[in-house]
Amino acid sequence: DLLGRDGFVSQGTLAIACDRLPPDAPEGVTVENHYTFNAGVSNQVLKVTWRQAPNTSDVVTAYYVYRWTNATDSTKYALLPATNRIAGPIPHVANQTYASIIDNGPGSPKAPADYNKTYWYTVRAVDMGACTNNLSPNSSPAFGVLRDRVAPDAPTGDITILCCRPLGRSD
Repeated sequence: DLLGRDGFVSQGTLAIACDRLPPDAPEGVTVENHYTFNAGVSNQVLKVTWRQAPNTSDVVTAYYVYRWTNATDSTKYALLPATNRIAGPIPHVANQTYASIIDNGPGSPKAPADYNKTYWYTVRAVDMGACTNNLSPNSSPAFGVLRDRVAPDAPTGDITILCCRPLGRSD
């Protein structure tokens, strides 16, 4: 009250403290050619690998992987988390250093149509917040390129060696 005396205790209510801080962006994203040859059929796709979060302060539960046509689109569409998403949620596996996916789904680069085209990939981590899951920023973009792995045909033709017999003179 006006004199500084305690009033009546109000009735309590339930409150939830929400974690709104996202986890750190995944690090160590790499893209490599994944080439297989089975029963006379060759298949080349891109494999995306990243270092999983160590789960020290934020408990990361999953990851999302994105494919881009250039390195800057990941920042342009950062506020639209479903744009260009190709995989996820990919569960975080405890005590595993790296996680990876093979990009062979719809719209993925295909050989030979996409030879020598550059594709960029980013990864985002998801934690388990009390009110909602928090999505990390995109990782640094990493690129991959499908390459033509077919060697040229073997050469054809003949090699002919002509040997000469020296003629000697005697005196």
